[in-house]
Amino acid sequence: MVRAKFKVQEITEHAYGQQLMKTIKLVPVFKSDAPEGENSRFWAASPNGEIRLGTINMAAAEQFAINAEFYIDFTRADGAGS
Repeated sequence: MVRAKFKVQEITEHAYGQQLMKTIKLVPVFKSDAPEGENSRFWAASPNGEIRLGTINMAAAEQFAINAEFYIDFTRADGAGS
């Protein structure tokens, strides 16, 4: 498993057929002023990247807010390496 820390940078709304879709853009956390801070350690490991999530589930979309930070765990689906 690999753990990363991402921050919500942007939330957009647009039509998806007859439904409303929200797209959430997350980017790796930024280096903080404190060199030993958690965000600085995550930034040193993952200084660049982007995750985009599109959902028509508004209850799920409401869990995200601009500048909110999330841990993202990457675990292989086939179970290899666990």
